[in-house]
Amino acid sequence: DGRMFCTTLVCRRSQQAHIALRRVGPLANYTQTVTSTPVTTNITKLVPDNDTSRKFTGDLSKLLKQKKLSYARRRAEEFRAKYQPSQQTLNVILHLYVLEKDEANAARIYEEMKTTPGLAPDAYTYNHLINLLSEKRKVEKAEELYQTMLREGITLNSITQNNMLRMYAKNSRYESAEAYFETIKEPTIVTFHIIFNMLSEMSAKSITDERVGEELMGKCIQMVHRLKKSGIPFQTQTYNLLLKMYSRYYGRKGDTLPVLNLYREMKEMSVAPDMITYNTLIHMYTLLESEEGIQTCLEAIAGENLKPDVVTYGCIIGMYAKMGKGRELQFHFKEMRKQGIEPSLEIFTQLIHFYCDMKNVILANKSLLHMMRSGMKPSRAIYSKMIKFSARESERPGQALTLFRRMLESGFKADMDIYNTLLKMTLRHQLVADAMKLYLDIKHADNDLSVPKFYKWDADEEIENAKEGNKNEETRRRNPDYIEPTDETFTLLVQLFASKYELEFLTTVLLDMGHFGIVPNKKILAVISSLNEDEPKLNEEGKERVMWLKRTYKE
Repeated sequence: DGRMFCTTLVCRRSQQAHIALRRVGPLANYTQTVTSTPVTTNITKLVPDNDTSRKFTGDLSKLLKQKKLSYARRRAEEFRAKYQPSQQTLNVILHLYVLEKDEANAARIYEEMKTTPGLAPDAYTYNHLINLLSEKRKVEKAEELYQTMLREGITLNSITQNNMLRMYAKNSRYESAEAYFETIKEPTIVTFHIIFNMLSEMSAKSITDERVGEELMGKCIQMVHRLKKSGIPFQTQTYNLLLKMYSRYYGRKGDTLPVLNLYREMKEMSVAPDMITYNTLIHMYTLLESEEGIQTCLEAIAGENLKPDVVTYGCIIGMYAKMGKGRELQFHFKEMRKQGIEPSLEIFTQLIHFYCDMKNVILANKSLLHMMRSGMKPSRAIYSKMIKFSARESERPGQALTLFRRMLESGFKADMDIYNTLLKMTLRHQLVADAMKLYLDIKHADNDLSVPKFYKWDADEEIENAKEGNKNEETRRRNPDYIEPTDETFTLLVQLFASKYELEFLTTVLLDMGHFGIVPNKKILAVISSLNEDEPKLNEEGKERVMWLKRTYKE
């Protein structure tokens, strides 16, 4: 009873309080509206102690290292809402915005640091901002920030200089990069790595120009001499960058001696090679189709207690595919699978192309199935190769048509080479309905091909459209997905429809030829002249149509 009394009393008092609040509600809301702005803006944020700041910067740095940017942003917002920032905390938050490529928030942090006493931007601030602007390809803005650093008297460290050098190299400002390198009084090993990488990229872009390649190789050798003279010890990455440059230049000439001398120097200097080292050498040997060189590299890998990776096997399988050596290709593919290495998209592409070229239907289909089961989506090149291969070699036309539908559903567009290959298949297997669907897709190729099209055919309407011409033809031609049938397309269709006496389809196709500006060739005219008006399956209208066609399309 006592409990019931207390509960009833509490409920009654709650109701009374609720009624009282409803009466003063409008006044309370008005007061809150008037005073809300000063109350919020005058909230004093706490000054974090050293432990709190250290924990925050540690937590945020860890999240950034793990690429957990959404968690990092939430942690930063919580800290900012409660505590006053310091120069260090703002720099680590700025690093977050740089990784997110959030230029607007990065600019706000920079402005806050400039306008708040005691929080002036330092070298770390400018390094982060220069990195961001480099990613955004805003070289001029980065140069303005760099000049601001100089005006503010901020000491340039190696990180700043390397960031500026990397920015020029990354944005293909090669002359600016070379000029800036000469201003660096104490380059680090990272500085030289940036230069070697830039020279390698320039060499790759000018691979067909022997004169430019020789000039770049000369610059690379000069940089190697400068690095040795500086006394900075070479690292594994240093040799890897140089091996890449050397193998591209000398390997193209078939001269492996300078590359191998560099590798021997690496070993003599007790710099441990890694898989990038050996993959670079293997790539060179695959271009030279040197099985002996590859075997030597594989033995060296085993001697270094390293394991070949997917790049290693990709190079080797690619070489044997190019050489047409199926037994060796399958051996290395099985070795890769034994070591638990999943094939890459590049390896699957090489396998499928190889088996298609070898006309091995079973292994080509098996490789495609394996690829799709691995969760990889076939590229347009793979679809194109498999469709053409299945249409030519497989006795099951449904397979090629199924692949064709999958390609369209994946968002890829078919070209006329694919369509003509499929039409050859429909002619070989006498598939009238499928041929007509393919032809209608060609005519309406500027529409969404991911949805199969089924049209009700009307002969009179088609003839009228052909005579009047398509008023929107110029608009269709400007569409990047626009394709149009070729002479081969019409020849295949005429042969198929004439052989089956599908006269309405045949008439449409012949009239469309004029619409696309194609004159009937001798093979088409011969097919029309061979039509027999006394064919038993024809009715009177059909016989008249045959005679009309023979009169209209005479040789």
